[in-house]
Amino acid sequence: MKKNPNINKYNKGLLSIKKLKPDADCFWMPNAKYNYLKMTKKRKKHLDTQVKRYGFNECETWELDTTACVWLYSHIKMMLDIGGKIVDYEWEWWDDEFRKKLQAVGVDTEKYHNDKMVFDYICELLEEAEVCDNYESELNVYTDAELQKWIEMGTKAMDLRAKAFMVFAVIMPRAGW
Repeated sequence: MKKNPNINKYNKGLLSIKKLKPDADCFWMPNAKYNYLKMTKKRKKHLDTQVKRYGFNECETWELDTTACVWLYSHIKMMLDIGGKIVDYEWEWWDDEFRKKLQAVGVDTEKYHNDKMVFDYICELLEEAEVCDNYESELNVYTDAELQKWIEMGTKAMDLRAKAFMVFAVIMPRAGW
């Protein structure tokens, strides 16, 4: 598989992406324990067959929520970077009906008042979710309080991801150039 030298360019905001090994066979899932299994010819052939059949291999389904977040984050960043040279995402065109849809999913339309700001907001939600998801105790044994904090951080991460996708569902018709 040919390596893309710019693979991290649009992913650099997500913490897990910073941990990528460029030669890892399952590059979307840097935290999965299976990533760094020794690549055998048989395993490579199996994964290559999956890529030919589905366009990706099984590694991307081990933690589908993370895969979806990385995909959304990187594609929004790239769209704003490349498409932003063609389309003015900062143009304020929204009508009242569209504002109401954004407000219904929790977007402060006074603070975020154009497409670019909302796309950036989605990326901020995903970055914050990644920070919560990577919460770790420095101790090997969790106390009850630490375990409770770990559960709270995991729940917060899932809530942030869900909100990012709900906001994207509203702004999605504007995602293009």
